[in-house]
Amino acid sequence: MEFTRISDSEISTEARLIDQAKSDPRRFEVLYRRYHPEIYRYIYHKVRDEEQAGDLTSQVFIKALSKLKKYQHRGLPFSAWLFRIAINEVNQYFRQNKRTRFLTLEDAGLEQLQETLDDTSDRELMLETLRDTLTGLSDAEVTLIDLRFFENRPFKEIGDILGITEANAKAKTYRIMKRMRTRMENKMHHEQKIGHRH
Repeated sequence: MEFTRISDSEISTEARLIDQAKSDPRRFEVLYRRYHPEIYRYIYHKVRDEEQAGDLTSQVFIKALSKLKKYQHRGLPFSAWLFRIAINEVNQYFRQNKRTRFLTLEDAGLEQLQETLDDTSDRELMLETLRDTLTGLSDAEVTLIDLRFFENRPFKEIGDILGITEANAKAKTYRIMKRMRTRMENKMHHEQKIGHRH
């Protein structure tokens, strides 16, 4: 999934627009139009329900507008803050409704994961191990893997979205990857032993 990438000069322009919107909420519409499609796509991939995704997306922008005066510019796209709100809304939705959580297992993300794991195993084993590992992760850890590998966000933005440092985002990702690598090696070893018996 591709997200809006903006230059430093565009971020500066965006910061001015946010300042204007703080005093005149009508200016918020430009930000709404810019980021609504990708926030909706993100939420839809989590809940897989168009109506629910629409409701949650509306909630994100209502909360963003109501909290806009507290927003502090950190040199990152405004979308990072919107995604933090969106993630909170999605997590709250799953906690309240006990519904199944979806992860966007898209080809590009899986390939990047395989490369990071230095993994030569087949795709089915990769998917099976990935699902096994993800079930044992916290909401924040699942979100981290999702943002890094399936939505291609840089660690700096991931840190801002999750409210942690860039270094912490990297460290947490590497710890999860190490856990996945160990699980995958154990699973491969187990399947090889079964194969030798036949």
